[in-house]
Amino acid sequence: MKYNHQTAVLREKKEAERIVRCCKKAGMPQKKIDEVLEYIHSQYTADRRFMEHSQPLEIEDADCNSCEERNPMHKRFMEELTVKDEYFAKGIDDWLQSLEDPRLITGIKSLNKEQIELLYCVFVEGRSFLEFAELKGISKGAVSQRFRVIKNKLNKNIK
Repeated sequence: MKYNHQTAVLREKKEAERIVRCCKKAGMPQKKIDEVLEYIHSQYTADRRFMEHSQPLEIEDADCNSCEERNPMHKRFMEELTVKDEYFAKGIDDWLQSLEDPRLITGIKSLNKEQIELLYCVFVEGRSFLEFAELKGISKGAVSQRFRVIKNKLNKNIK
């Protein structure tokens, strides 16, 4: 919704007139009425500032390049809007350092980063294949297939 300054001024003016009538009818002193009007004006000013200096971020698909071109706020704040997941890097490194069996360490080092992450999530964090699939946005079948590949690689390297 676009901000219309003229309409907002009229709305504030009508609201002020209504409040003055109600306050005078209730017998409020003029000094208190002026304080109320000052407060209403400060609220109006704050609302105006907010409406003038903000704009809704309407993006259907965050990966859409044309959306970035359409919305300058998206381009300006893309870094703040992007989440960088540092969780797995720290947890996995700690887990790998805690391993003691040299055959297992060698086998795990032969895996790629995604395969190590799957092992970590399933065995250390106790996630199910379905939970990992939802986390990565893939199917449970894809996770099962990747796990079979990991299992075969580890069996081959450990023996």
